[in-house]
Amino acid sequence: MAIRGSVSGSSIYQQPVVAEHGQGLRVFLVLLPTIFLPCFLFNLATAITDPVLPLVATQLGGSAFVAGLSVSVDRVMTVAFSLPASTAIQRLGAPATMALGAAVGGLAALAAAFAGSVFALVGALFVIGAGNAMWKVTRTSLIGTLCPPEMRGRAVAFNTGVTRLAQIIGPAAGGFVEAAWPMVRLTSTCSLATHFLIQI
Repeated sequence: MAIRGSVSGSSIYQQPVVAEHGQGLRVFLVLLPTIFLPCFLFNLATAITDPVLPLVATQLGGSAFVAGLSVSVDRVMTVAFSLPASTAIQRLGAPATMALGAAVGGLAALAAAFAGSVFALVGALFVIGAGNAMWKVTRTSLIGTLCPPEMRGRAVAFNTGVTRLAQIIGPAAGGFVEAAWPMVRLTSTCSLATHFLIQI
């Protein structure tokens, strides 16, 4: 049996494919470059900023508390906006919600790159978290749309695995880069690059 619809390139975001029974492996291979690799890169670039964000916050005059807050604030907003993001998917559709999340996160990353105060930095990170929620929830929903029942559990587990791998590698890589080439504004550059990547 063939898979209904097109699965080439980014077309799956415009017309999600419904896989027929027995075609799970083929759909899984489609998910590698379209879902799993972007997920890995997104989380890697985000995790790279973890050891550098506190340096940016303290350079801008923030306290130790604000330095810690700079790492956790976008995660808090990602959790808080997950339910609204699912509502947006139902009302706007997955492609529109993903595009909205990318636009919101990208603009906020640009604001973070040029933040001149702690308040501007933390505020931008709040908005980045909201954009991240829309992007991440949409990606997860696409796994459910594209995968037949026999592949969904493995696909979700694989997606979780690549996410955790990126979160392990990222902080060490960010610390290494910062130690080798000290420029604390690297964090804003990585954040901005992350949101450009998710629009590809």
